[in-house]
Amino acid sequence: MWAAIFLGGAISFFPILLAVLKPGRAATRHVIAVAQVLWSANSEPDLAGYTVYRSFDAGGSWAAVTPGPLTSATEFLDTTVPDNTQDAWYRVTASDQVGNESAPSAAQDVSFAVQTTAPASAWSLDPGYPNPSNASTPVRVPLVVPPTGAGRAVLEIVDSGGHTVRRFDLSGLAPGAQDVLWDGTNQSGRVVAPGVYTAWLTGADKRRSVKLVRVP
Repeated sequence: MWAAIFLGGAISFFPILLAVLKPGRAATRHVIAVAQVLWSANSEPDLAGYTVYRSFDAGGSWAAVTPGPLTSATEFLDTTVPDNTQDAWYRVTASDQVGNESAPSAAQDVSFAVQTTAPASAWSLDPGYPNPSNASTPVRVPLVVPPTGAGRAVLEIVDSGGHTVRRFDLSGLAPGAQDVLWDGTNQSGRVVAPGVYTAWLTGADKRRSVKLVRVP
């Protein structure tokens, strides 16, 4: 979603929204925000690791969200974002073996805002949950079918390489709130590899998407 040049490679940030049903509130979901930060590896031989920083203000104070330099990983999942956060900013630095720290990457804004209302005649797609999820846990992808019906709508699960791994035909769904259950398998019934996936809803000539993360 966002990209900048950092240490010779691309750095990307993905907002991941977890929707949790709140007891006693029909069709109301509590938004939990998680951000995934990805970057290309640095090739310097004296690299000691990377540090990810976060701010809740575009020009505010920065705090490290990694417990220490990440020595080999080129991604970080920030699970400490306060619930119902609207925006957060991230940047990354690299450190060498003697403790020198590079200048930070450009700050990147990650928006966790969720559209909570939609026209009655339109499709809507909510964040899947649980998210992230592991291989033994199915993911529910909530959506709302318009009063006119599902028509020829489909929900496709696409991997980070742009390949469709699973396709759901939604034509039989009744109007109203519905959940599509993905068990983490591909069209052949095999469990997909851990990674970032995108659920694409195509209906009424419009496309909507949410990110889904599968972990080991």
